[in-house]
Amino acid sequence: KKEVPFVVQFEAKFQDSLTCGGSYIKIFDSSTLDPTGFKDDTPYVIMFGPDKCGGTDKVHFILRHQNPKTGAWEEKHAKEPPSVPRDSLTHLYGLVINPDNSFEVQIDGVAKLSGNLLTSMVPPVNPPKEIDDPADSKPSDWVDEAKIDDPMSSKPDDWDEDEPMRIPDLTVTKPDGWVDDQETRIADPSAKIPEDWDEEEDGEWEAPIIDNPACKVGCGTWEPPKISNPMYKGKWYAPKIDNPEYKGVWSPRQIPNPDYFHDETPCVLPVIDSIGIDIWTMNKGILFDNLVVATDAGKAKAFADQSWKLRKELEELQKPKANDGGTVAYLLDLVQGNLAATAVTCVAVLLTSLWCCCRSSGAPRAPTPAERRQIMKEAKAKSKAKEEAKKAEGEEKEEATEAKEDEAEAEGEKAEEEETKEKPVEGGLGDPNDDNQTRARLGDVSLQRGPCASLLYSEVGNSPGHACPVWGPKIQHSNLREQGWRRRGGVALAGSQAGLLAGWLAPRACGLQRRNHGQHPC
Repeated sequence: KKEVPFVVQFEAKFQDSLTCGGSYIKIFDSSTLDPTGFKDDTPYVIMFGPDKCGGTDKVHFILRHQNPKTGAWEEKHAKEPPSVPRDSLTHLYGLVINPDNSFEVQIDGVAKLSGNLLTSMVPPVNPPKEIDDPADSKPSDWVDEAKIDDPMSSKPDDWDEDEPMRIPDLTVTKPDGWVDDQETRIADPSAKIPEDWDEEEDGEWEAPIIDNPACKVGCGTWEPPKISNPMYKGKWYAPKIDNPEYKGVWSPRQIPNPDYFHDETPCVLPVIDSIGIDIWTMNKGILFDNLVVATDAGKAKAFADQSWKLRKELEELQKPKANDGGTVAYLLDLVQGNLAATAVTCVAVLLTSLWCCCRSSGAPRAPTPAERRQIMKEAKAKSKAKEEAKKAEGEEKEEATEAKEDEAEAEGEKAEEEETKEKPVEGGLGDPNDDNQTRARLGDVSLQRGPCASLLYSEVGNSPGHACPVWGPKIQHSNLREQGWRRRGGVALAGSQAGLLAGWLAPRACGLQRRNHGQHPC
């Protein structure tokens, strides 16, 4: 109604405070509302309540107003809304719209924002009478520049744009004792490399850097100080004059607003008969209570005094408060009232701190650089000793193996000598003194064309340098003519093929002899 105010108020409490969320009420006209389909975008008449998240921190007051010509609804926001309280106490949020279009946004019964529906809403409730002509455009010859360079002016002849802003002060001379060819910081000539310094472990040693004693006055290239240049003028610009062709700031022409209307009583609201609570929040524990819609601000205040005011007094009594002296005085009063507990707490904190700071660590002490280098040297020595021991052990095993082989060869030779003495050997390689027998060549080895020699020759394949084991001791020389023939008719090889054991070839040759002749073993 036009003659009475509109009042709405409610209590809201954010038990965990409000960091990001909106908790406001929406007031509806049920003639255009489906109560079963209430959603966040359901059309409302007024939205009112706290909203805080990120850069948003305000108590909303939004009025949806209908254009009587077009029938369109548009949101009108109150300018400069108040901020949301930052504590977790219960607060009373109130909105009063008076018959003269004035309004108040109240928090805890105190007006935080006052305004008028005709002048304090964005966008305005009533649209402008005239609007810009959308078909109008700026003419091509329109001059927007109010000032121009004076075409009659020119740069003075004595104006030098190349003069620097600051120049050296020629009245100042280099101080006595200034050294041009030395650095201000040098390596300490008195420093010596530490005795325990190991460049392999610690890197290349460098002497510490100290101030150069010769530079008490100064060192390096000397330059006089800079002063302002009296000849400096900077870049020259022509002075500005009024533009004779200036036409002013262009703006499109105004035409009558086809949607213009003038509502003198936006305070008269549609029939309001329903309220919804709209919450979008990241915080839990939001409480709403004592929601009031009225047309008498006095009665609404009386109800708040009997409900919210009593609750506020109880919450204030339950909330720890500092005395008039501030937080420090409050803490001192708290200590004086609990001396025993304070003393026990201080002693416990002190003992714990001493124990943490003074107790020895269970970890071993880190070695010094000298100890670390000694440990590394000992480790290297142990590693080298192990390698030498392994090498010596391998050589001993090799010598033992060779000794066993030599012993086996000697025993075989001795056994054959005894067998030869008991029974003369027939056949073999023939008589080395018989010139009638033909000699076969195997590299630089001469083979007698005896019965066994022929078989050996054919078995080896008449290939020079072919590996052929010998029967008897190793032969290390390549010139077999100097060595002659072995007593038992063995075959020797030259070069790298000499020295192989004959335990394989001799019995094989004898086997061939037996297969071909059936007699005369080698």
